[in-house]
Amino acid sequence: YQPIVSLDDLHVHKAEGLIRWQHPEKGLLLPDEFIPLAEKHELMNLLTEEILMLAIKEYNKVIASELEVKISINLSAQNVNDLSMPEKLEGLLKHYKIDPKAITLEITESALMHRVSDSLDILNRLRMKGFSLSVDKFGTGFTSLVKLYQAPFTGLKIDKHFIQRSIIDQDTSAIIKLFILLAKELKMKTVAEGIDSKELWDQLLDLGCNYAQGSYVSEPMT
Repeated sequence: YQPIVSLDDLHVHKAEGLIRWQHPEKGLLLPDEFIPLAEKHELMNLLTEEILMLAIKEYNKVIASELEVKISINLSAQNVNDLSMPEKLEGLLKHYKIDPKAITLEITESALMHRVSDSLDILNRLRMKGFSLSVDKFGTGFTSLVKLYQAPFTGLKIDKHFIQRSIIDQDTSAIIKLFILLAKELKMKTVAEGIDSKELWDQLLDLGCNYAQGSYVSEPMT
């Protein structure tokens, strides 16, 4: 879990659940090493259900500790084309007595390009059930402005490659400023991922970004 912190007041807004595989022979494997295999063999729905189950069980510990922290989970292209997923997820939260408002579901831009009509239907149903929805890795895919306002997103996460280049490249900084202005016009909150220095923190604060995520804030933790 990696904290996502308000740039204005340092409040821990939420934590993103990040998957790791502790392999018995290969050691700690990061998502890039096994998620493509799961997608290739159409195992993402099963894997995501397992991740959600773990996150929801652990979130009960957060509630018991009286911490006002939400949780963020990633969805894949296969997830946002599974027509039964919104009801499954709603039932899971009801069973554990967790408010859907506590959960943000992050969807990458590339995932939105698969079977668009189905994914928009699923996203709208999730939003109607109370879940927050965020565009992940914004700037790396091909999301049109039409799709961006058609889908009921509440947040926009700017990809770390843009964020980390902004220190050395004024054009990239200008693009980030446009992303933030676009999000504000569409009533979305912005998250800058990959913030690894005070210099980046200060720059994103000046640009009007809402939240920060990265090693400068905290590395992922159990």
